[in-house]
Amino acid sequence: MIAAIGLVIVAAVVLKLNDEDEAYTTVKELSPLVIAILAAYLASRFQARAAFHSSLREVWSVLIEAKNELAAST
Repeated sequence: MIAAIGLVIVAAVVLKLNDEDEAYTTVKELSPLVIAILAAYLASRFQARAAFHSSLREVWSVLIEAKNELAAST
């Protein structure tokens, strides 16, 4: 994600230095879209991570209960 944002910045700088005003304007106008797409992807990854942690906690509590029942039966 950092590479994608860096690529957009480098492209904008190169186009600006080469006096490619039309291409520079296009990159400048599309950069918020690129950032928004990357932010949405990052948010989906955080949401998936939170769901994984939640399911992991449920499994852990079941494991603790099973261990306690096993210890009580012996």
